Amino acid sequence: MKNSHPIMLAAASLLIYSATEAQRNRTLHFTGQAGHASAAHHHPPNTRGGGAPANDGCGSVTPVALEVGSPLTFTGTTVGATVTGDYEEGSELDGFPAVVWHAFTTTTCGMITVNYCGTSPAFTNTAGFLSAFCPAGSNYIPYSTDPDCGDGNFMITYNSIPPGTYYLPVWSDPANDYGPYTIAVSIEACPPGYCIPNISNTSEGDFIAGVYLGDINNATDGATSYSDYTALSTDMAQGQDYTVSITGGDYSPDAYAAWIDYNNDGSFSSDEKLGQASTIEEGQVVTIPFMVPEDAWVGTARMRVRCAYASFPMDPCIDYEFGETEDYSVNVFLGNNGVAENAAMRFAVMPNPSDGNFQIRALSAGNTKIELMDLTGRVVYAEQALLVAGALHTISLQGELETGTYALRLTGTKGSSTSAIVVQ
Repeated sequence: MKNSHPIMLAAASLLIYSATEAQRNRTLHFTGQAGHASAAHHHPPNTRGGGAPANDGCGSVTPVALEVGSPLTFTGTTVGATVTGDYEEGSELDGFPAVVWHAFTTTTCGMITVNYCGTSPAFTNTAGFLSAFCPAGSNYIPYSTDPDCGDGNFMITYNSIPPGTYYLPVWSDPANDYGPYTIAVSIEACPPGYCIPNISNTSEGDFIAGVYLGDINNATDGATSYSDYTALSTDMAQGQDYTVSITGGDYSPDAYAAWIDYNNDGSFSSDEKLGQASTIEEGQVVTIPFMVPEDAWVGTARMRVRCAYASFPMDPCIDYEFGETEDYSVNVFLGNNGVAENAAMRFAVMPNPSDGNFQIRALSAGNTKIELMDLTGRVVYAEQALLVAGALHTISLQGELETGTYALRLTGTKGSSTSAIVVQ
């Protein structure tokens, strides 16, 4: 059974707190946090009028920079905490116990660890979520893992957290988590390449049953945490309109969203989100219309499709409890709104960026001059090739080019076309 409210985790039990709504369970540690932080040790904040701690409300804390290699230490007390200003009215967190708050700001994607180990008396219940908003609402970020410290405390991790400011709650429970605490918060940079989200529960019917966009026609019959379908691709042109259709799984309501990494920087930014739609019945097909930007990089880009049990704006990287993630490829060609001659000689480059070895796929066949120029306009490579429309032509220059941006120009009987490529 699933409910839309978290369950507070105890050291040996999941039954500390639960609520039933919409036949769904949520599991969240209620982890601790306080009002101020820095790379140095922070002393417990003073209390304010009425005996509440100074960091009783999220609006009363000042975010502190959290950097790789410079962990923060938060100290404080939960004695006197109130629910005033903690949770957004009507949200999934509305009605949760009182907490005190800390906040931090990150500038890189990372795995964040919130470590209660050593707190005495132990905080045997913890609040397992972060919030990018104050007050906290349904768009909270659930924890990824929750190893036990061995002393009754927890060490909570949050994987693939994008850069931003986050509020950290510390639960105040007179029976379990009441009094002084010490929390260490650290961040490790996300590994190079695309984030791979982890779904902790794939057996409840929250999955992607099909993705359809152009030549991509992929029906699946069950849920996995993540599937790499980047061998499946379709062609798109700059400035053109498209629609991706997604078939929902065996549970509703669920949310579905899609992104395309248009600039090939290895991440999905907020302006690369195609859209989000929700199902109201099992197996429903939802559609997300979008337009490829005029300045999208020409070449192969990654498209991500996600399902999650969520009513909040979905993130491309965050670990959700219920859902699925699938990745695909799209080949972006030059549109009709670029240089006049581009329409006749459109082509895609893959991969882009590359190590100097890449492939060209042109829409037009015939004898073609291929030129690679650096940013000064100097031709660093040139060849004449007989291209076949839609077929791949390989260029192998690994180790022969400096890293940087180059202009790749194709010239044939129908005109010429130029696109930027990056060598890493």
